[in-house]
Amino acid sequence: MDSAVRDNFFVLVTLSVSLSLLMSATLTSDNLHGYDIHQEYSIFLQVMRSGKWNPESGLLYNSALSISVLPTILSVVSGLDGIRIFMLVFPVIFSIVPVILYKIYRLFIRAEAAFLSVFLLMSYSAFYGEMVTLARQEVAEVLLALLLWFSLSSGGATSKRSGAVVTIVLGLGLIVSHYSLAYVYIVILFLSALTSLISPRSARSRNVIWALLFSIISLEWYSLTSGGTVFVDLVGFLSLTVRQLVSDFLDPAARPRVIMQAIGLSSVTPGLLHDVYRLTNYVVVAMLVLGFVSFLRKRRKNTTEEAFLPPMTTGWFFLMCAVAVPSFAAGLNLSRFYQIALLLISPCFVYGTESVRHLFRKISASSWHTIPRIGHPHFKGLILPASILMCYLLFSSGWVWAVSMDIPTSFVLDRERIRTYPNVLLQVDYYSEYSVSSDIEGARWLGSHMAYDHDLCADYASRYHVLNSYGEFPREGPVLPWGCDFSSSYVFLSALNTLYGIGTYFGTTWSTSLIAPSLGDKDRIYSNGLTVIYE
Repeated sequence: MDSAVRDNFFVLVTLSVSLSLLMSATLTSDNLHGYDIHQEYSIFLQVMRSGKWNPESGLLYNSALSISVLPTILSVVSGLDGIRIFMLVFPVIFSIVPVILYKIYRLFIRAEAAFLSVFLLMSYSAFYGEMVTLARQEVAEVLLALLLWFSLSSGGATSKRSGAVVTIVLGLGLIVSHYSLAYVYIVILFLSALTSLISPRSARSRNVIWALLFSIISLEWYSLTSGGTVFVDLVGFLSLTVRQLVSDFLDPAARPRVIMQAIGLSSVTPGLLHDVYRLTNYVVVAMLVLGFVSFLRKRRKNTTEEAFLPPMTTGWFFLMCAVAVPSFAAGLNLSRFYQIALLLISPCFVYGTESVRHLFRKISASSWHTIPRIGHPHFKGLILPASILMCYLLFSSGWVWAVSMDIPTSFVLDRERIRTYPNVLLQVDYYSEYSVSSDIEGARWLGSHMAYDHDLCADYASRYHVLNSYGEFPREGPVLPWGCDFSSSYVFLSALNTLYGIGTYFGTTWSTSLIAPSLGDKDRIYSNGLTVIYE
C-alpha cells in the first residue's frame, strides 16, 4: 500500500471514529444536555429573536461570536432550529479536528503513528463527552488546528501577503470564538518567538509581531465586548493564581481531586479493574512524558519538528500548571486542560513507546534471546502503543464498567443505570446533565405565564440549565434554598427536586425539606406529575 493510499485510508478511519464517538454522545438525548451549552443557546436565542448582536451585553460568553452570530447565520441559511445547530452541526464541524491533526502529525511522523496519536485524543472521554456541550470551544479548536496546519505546512508562507491574510483571518476567528484557546495560541506565538532566537532576525521579528498583534486585538476585543467581563475574569483568575501559588503551593489539597486520587492521597474506588484502569492511565502519562523528553533530546529534528516544538511545549506548560499550580485548573477544569493539551502533545505518546521499544531491543540484543519481529513492516513498533490505547479506550469510555456492572460512568453506555443507580451523586449528575421533558414543559409554561414583577427561585441546576435555555430566564437571580424571598417569588421545583427530594447549590446538594414550610403558604399553579411551580 503506497503512502497516498495509506493516508487516505487513515483519514477516512479517523473521520469515521471521530463522528461515531461525537454522535454517540450528542444523540443520547433529543434535548440540549451539559452545562455551558445552555447559556450558549440562550445567547443565540437573544441574537436570533432580536436580529442583532449586542456587544455591550454583560453575559460572559457574549464575546464569543461562535455561539451568537455563527449559529444564527447557520440557522437562517439551513432552516434548522437552534437546538439542531448546537446538537448536530457543531459536533459535525468539530469532527474534522482529528483529521486536521492527523495531517499535522503526518508532516513529521509516519501514517500509522499519526493515526495512533489522534486516536489517543479521541479516546479521552472529554473529547466526545464534554466537547459536544461546549459549542464555542468546538469551533475554536477547528480554527486553532487550521492555524497550526497552515503555519507548519506552508513552509513559512506567513511571511507572504496571501499567507499573512490567511493567518489574520484564522487568528481573528479564533479570538472572537473562544477566549481560552485564543490565550493558548498567543502563548504558542510567544514561545515560537523565544525558540526562534537562533533563527535569522527576520523570522524572529515575524513571530514577535504576530504575538503582539493578536495580544493587542484580544485585549481590545475582550475589554470592549460583554462589558469587559472576560477581561475582568482573566485578571481575577491570574490574581487568585498568584496569591495561591505563594500561600498554598505546598498544600496537596489545593490540587484537583483527581490528581490527589492519582497519587494515592485521596479515596479511590477499590477493585482489581479500577487498579488496572489507574495503571493504564499511569502508563499513558508516562509514555507522554518519556516521549516529550525523547523529542527534546532528538538531535536531528527536521524543520517541521522544530516548528512543532513551541506548540508541544505550550501544551505541556498549561498541563503542568493545571496539575502543579493551586487553583489554576479551576480556570477551565482539569479535563478540558488535558483535552486541549492532547491536541499539542499526542505525538509524544508514539515517541515514548518507540523509546521503550528501542530499550527492549537493546536488552534483547545483549541477551541469549532476541525478541522476534511480528507483523507487517508498516506496523513496526506499533503493537505496544496500539494495545495500550485500546485498553485506555475501553476503560475511559466506560465500556468496562458497563460490562462488569460496576459503578456506571458513561451517559452513552449506561444512561439508564446512572438514572436509577442507588447513589445520590449519580442521580444529581444525571439530572444536571440532562433536561428531562417534564422540566422543559414546566420552564416553557412559566416563561409564557410568569408575571414580570415577581422573582423566580429555583435550584442551581434548574436555573443554569433548563430555565436558562428553554424558559429563556437569565442565570442571574436567587438560587434555592438561600437568598430567596418566598413571599414575592415564583418557586420552580424540578423532577430531581420532587422525585428524590434533592436540590443543587453550586456544587453541593441540599434536602427539599428545608423549604417545605415556606411552600405551605404558596399556591401550586402548575404540575405535570414531576415538575411543580408555586406562586
